[in-house]
Amino acid sequence: MASSIGGQTLLDEHHAEPTPSHAPERNPSWSRVAIAIAVAGLLLVGLCIRVGLRARQVGDGSEPVGAARQHEDDPLEVAWKRTVGQFQAMPEFRELLARSPSPQEPVQLIRALATKGAARLPDDALLQRVSLMRAVVERADVVTCAAIFRNSPTVEQLHTAFLKLDPDALDAWIDLTARSAMAELKQVEAPSVSETEVTDALAALVGGLPADEGERLSRVLDDTAQASDENACWAAKTLYGNVTRMGDPHGRVLARALARD
Repeated sequence: MASSIGGQTLLDEHHAEPTPSHAPERNPSWSRVAIAIAVAGLLLVGLCIRVGLRARQVGDGSEPVGAARQHEDDPLEVAWKRTVGQFQAMPEFRELLARSPSPQEPVQLIRALATKGAARLPDDALLQRVSLMRAVVERADVVTCAAIFRNSPTVEQLHTAFLKLDPDALDAWIDLTARSAMAELKQVEAPSVSETEVTDALAALVGGLPADEGERLSRVLDDTAQASDENACWAAKTLYGNVTRMGDPHGRVLARALARD
């Protein structure tokens, strides 16, 4: 997602100037909403994959040997080892890895592919992705949940949050991330959504909230850094939860918007 908190828009380098907003006057911060959900989404991809690097550090002197025993039973790292093995069996992946700056780090390449390829997934997969993102913040403690929303969790915070998912949800997240990487590797065509569609969908999301919740969300998004952990976490749950409940076309549009690179 070329979006990031701090004033950038959801538009990528191929888009023209943003379309004027059609959002209600009570909530002028649509770009902040879009940026927040988009950054957090890709952050989850990146940090989840980064966890897989820790097991690879064991034995090269960068991590205590005792930690290796802990990693053997870590379901997230076990899943990533399996995924890496599947990708290394693909000739096109091995060829790309050989040309990469770090040919000894397949996880880094999968991470890069997944980050770019999320937007190439079909709508149903992207909606499932949002649902899983909601599950992560729902199960995380308030401090971690707020950090995810602000794009500032540590690897340890996110690792702990992912391990609170049930096994099926954890496997589903790894599967979606692998599918994102595969879609990028295969250059699957990515459907697009316009800035107007995103603006309208965001307006519908906030317009569908009770007035006090719409105002609360606006206040948090106007100054995410200064929002309390409680308010930031509430905003994360509210955003992710409502995207999956909106129905077509708005839910589909927002799910795709937050998957942009």
